[in-house]
Amino acid sequence: GAFGVVERCMIEMGVPRESALYLYKEIFDEKEIKVENRLELEQIIREKIRLEYKNIPYWIQVQLDFLI
Repeated sequence: GAFGVVERCMIEMGVPRESALYLYKEIFDEKEIKVENRLELEQIIREKIRLEYKNIPYWIQVQLDFLI
């Protein structure tokens, strides 16, 4: 499930649940991120997705276009 801060934040940002779980596993290496506030976490998530975008499967890329 989506119990971690990173996965929940991605889902709340509009990333579909299954894609958020995939991204957490694949590009965040299942590591929690320690931040002061939610805005900082969203910025980290957006930057990580932007950096890894070309390595993400096409159908997940389509779901993430609004973040890039």
